[in-house]
Amino acid sequence: MAKLKEYYGKTLLEIEGGKIKEYYGKTLYEIDGDKVKEYYGKNIFEIDGDKIKEYCGKTLLEFDGEKLKRYCGPTIYEVDGNKIKEYCGKNLYEVEGFLSRREWMALLAILFAS
Repeated sequence: MAKLKEYYGKTLLEIEGGKIKEYYGKTLYEIDGDKVKEYYGKNIFEIDGDKIKEYCGKTLLEFDGEKLKRYCGPTIYEVDGNKIKEYCGKNLYEVEGFLSRREWMALLAILFAS
Protein backbone atom coordinates (compact mmCIF):
# COMPACT_ATOMS: atom_id res chain seq x y z
CA MET A 1 0.00 0.00 0.00
CA ALA A 2 1.60 3.22 -1.12
CA LYS A 3 1.77 6.01 1.37
CA LEU A 4 3.22 9.36 0.51
CA LYS A 5 5.58 10.22 3.31
CA GLU A 6 6.83 13.58 2.08
CA TYR A 7 5.66 16.07 -0.48
CA TYR A 8 7.51 19.30 -1.13
CA GLY A 9 9.57 18.59 1.99
CA LYS A 10 6.58 18.21 4.32
CA THR A 11 5.48 15.06 6.06
CA LEU A 12 2.29 13.82 4.48
CA LEU A 13 0.39 15.77 4.44
CA GLU A 14 -1.18 18.94 5.62
CA ILE A 15 -1.22 21.61 2.97
CA GLU A 16 -2.78 24.85 4.13
CA GLY A 17 -5.26 23.06 6.36
CA GLY A 18 -6.24 20.41 3.81
CA LYS A 19 -5.38 17.01 5.21
CA ILE A 20 -4.56 14.25 2.79
CA LYS A 21 -5.88 11.10 4.37
CA GLU A 22 -7.18 8.27 2.23
CA TYR A 23 -8.00 7.58 -1.36
CA TYR A 24 -8.50 4.01 -2.58
CA GLY A 25 -6.77 2.65 0.52
CA LYS A 26 -3.75 4.88 0.11
CA THR A 27 -2.85 7.77 2.33
CA LEU A 28 -3.66 10.64 0.00
CA TYR A 29 -6.62 12.97 0.27
CA GLU A 30 -9.26 13.64 2.84
CA ILE A 31 -12.58 12.93 1.16
CA ASP A 32 -15.81 14.58 2.26
CA GLY A 33 -18.64 12.73 0.57
CA ASP A 34 -17.58 12.47 -3.04
CA LYS A 35 -15.35 15.54 -3.06
CA VAL A 36 -11.77 16.06 -2.12
CA LYS A 37 -12.29 19.42 -0.52
CA GLU A 38 -8.96 21.10 -0.19
CA TYR A 39 -5.68 21.17 -1.99
CA TYR A 40 -3.63 24.30 -1.46
CA GLY A 41 -6.76 25.77 0.12
CA LYS A 42 -9.00 25.33 -2.93
CA ASN A 43 -11.83 22.98 -3.78
CA ILE A 44 -10.39 21.08 -6.70
CA PHE A 45 -11.19 17.39 -7.07
CA GLU A 46 -14.44 15.56 -7.47
CA ILE A 47 -14.76 11.79 -7.41
CA ASP A 48 -17.12 10.08 -9.83
CA GLY A 49 -16.92 6.31 -9.63
CA ASP A 50 -13.20 5.67 -9.96
CA LYS A 51 -12.36 8.81 -11.88
CA ILE A 52 -11.06 12.04 -10.49
CA LYS A 53 -12.97 14.31 -12.81
CA GLU A 54 -11.88 17.82 -12.09
CA TYR A 55 -8.74 19.72 -11.30
CA CYS A 56 -9.16 23.47 -11.64
CA GLY A 57 -12.19 22.82 -13.83
CA LYS A 58 -10.51 20.37 -16.21
CA THR A 59 -10.90 16.61 -16.53
CA LEU A 60 -7.43 15.36 -15.80
CA LEU A 61 -6.94 12.30 -13.65
CA GLU A 62 -8.21 8.82 -14.18
CA PHE A 63 -7.63 5.77 -12.06
CA ASP A 64 -6.74 2.53 -13.78
CA GLY A 65 -6.29 0.05 -10.98
CA GLU A 66 -3.65 1.75 -8.85
CA LYS A 67 -2.32 4.00 -11.58
CA LEU A 68 -2.85 7.70 -11.85
CA LYS A 69 -2.82 7.97 -15.61
CA ARG A 70 -3.39 11.56 -16.55
CA TYR A 71 -2.52 14.92 -15.10
CA CYS A 72 -2.78 18.02 -17.28
CA GLY A 73 -2.87 15.81 -20.37
CA PRO A 74 0.45 13.94 -20.30
CA THR A 75 1.06 10.81 -18.32
CA ILE A 76 3.04 12.03 -15.35
CA TYR A 77 3.18 9.46 -12.62
CA GLU A 78 2.11 6.00 -11.70
CA VAL A 79 1.68 4.42 -8.32
CA ASP A 80 3.38 1.07 -8.60
CA GLY A 81 3.67 -0.57 -5.22
CA ASN A 82 5.53 2.03 -3.21
CA LYS A 83 6.94 4.15 -6.01
CA ILE A 84 5.77 7.18 -7.87
CA LYS A 85 7.54 6.34 -11.08
CA GLU A 86 7.09 9.24 -13.41
CA TYR A 87 6.58 12.96 -13.13
CA CYS A 88 6.94 14.92 -16.36
CA GLY A 89 8.57 11.83 -17.82
CA LYS A 90 11.24 11.64 -15.14
CA ASN A 91 11.76 9.06 -12.42
CA LEU A 92 11.78 11.32 -9.41
CA TYR A 93 11.05 9.85 -6.04
CA GLU A 94 9.95 6.89 -4.00
CA VAL A 95 6.92 7.11 -1.79
CA GLU A 96 7.89 4.90 1.12
CA GLY A 97 10.79 6.18 3.13
CA PHE A 98 12.43 9.56 2.88
CA LEU A 99 14.57 11.02 0.17
CA SER A 100 18.01 12.35 0.77
CA ARG A 101 18.46 16.09 0.91
CA ARG A 102 20.18 16.00 -2.49
CA GLU A 103 17.27 14.08 -4.04
CA TRP A 104 14.73 16.52 -2.61
CA MET A 105 16.69 19.50 -3.94
CA ALA A 106 16.77 17.90 -7.39
CA LEU A 107 13.04 17.14 -7.23
CA LEU A 108 12.14 20.66 -6.14
CA ALA A 109 14.36 22.18 -8.83
CA ILE A 110 12.59 20.13 -11.51
CA LEU A 111 9.13 20.93 -10.15
CA PHE A 112 9.73 24.66 -9.85
CA ALA A 113 11.40 24.84 -13.26
CA SER A 114 8.33 23.38 -14.97
